[in-house]
Amino acid sequence: MIDPRTDQAGETKEAYCRRRWGGSGWAPQFSKWDWWPNTLNAHRLCKYLDELDARNSSLTERDKDQRALDLVKKFYELTYERGQNISTPEGAAVAIEELGYAKAADAVRWLNERGGFDQVVQEDSHAKRDMDIHGVPHFVISGSASSQPQELHGAQK
Repeated sequence: MIDPRTDQAGETKEAYCRRRWGGSGWAPQFSKWDWWPNTLNAHRLCKYLDELDARNSSLTERDKDQRALDLVKKFYELTYERGQNISTPEGAAVAIEELGYAKAADAVRWLNERGGFDQVVQEDSHAKRDMDIHGVPHFVISGSASSQPQELHGAQK
């Protein structure tokens, strides 16, 4: 998760940037970035999609990977191009329904029943504590078998 201290219901981008950095002059300009999301529910819906896909024997691993990527891209579209708040169960569930992967009401119900919560919190803690990941994006680039992987933390030039 980007910043677990973000209000559970998300925060307006301006309010978040003022609270965190004193202003938003640094923030990139997207088409319609209105909300700084708490990404917990978005991460949890990625787990929901994993559960749905595990039950669908007609999907290849490549299909599952593509569906997961499409879901993340939809979260970005909703947040940065359409000004929607993906922090809430209802806001995050828009993505999964627009892609045709599940009904939003079913996704909201799953979230309200704490689906994926423990797993996402555990994975986030592991990434921060054991892998020292504290920024996004985070890439690990593997080279040859004899070279060490290169890690890129956060936005870089």
